[in-house]
Amino acid sequence: MQYASSSHVVENDLRALEAYDEDLKVRTRAAMPLEYTNTIANKAICLWNLPDHPADPGNGNRANLTAAREYYRECREIFLGYGEADNARIVAEACEQIDRELLSAPAANSNGLSGPAQHHFN
Repeated sequence: MQYASSSHVVENDLRALEAYDEDLKVRTRAAMPLEYTNTIANKAICLWNLPDHPADPGNGNRANLTAAREYYRECREIFLGYGEADNARIVAEACEQIDRELLSAPAANSNGLSGPAQHHFN
């Protein structure tokens, strides 16, 4: 949903978040660690693109960036634990990019964010 071509990007991202949350009811870290990790990585990408307040996108997405960074950090830990070095590198790079964006974004308005690389985890 988050990659669907549409003029309703925010609505698609919100629906994608709902779908990821539903997936995470089954894809738990304990039961399905790599599937869980792929799902939270995709959720992080979605959050990265989503304004904190969809009705007021001009106020930026600092909270969603912070949440995305935490998901990526968890992903990196799990990927490394399962020998998924390439995926661990990708999410580490995403964390670094988010950190740069958080440092450069104004506190109340982060319109200047470039957005994440569009890497989808399976």
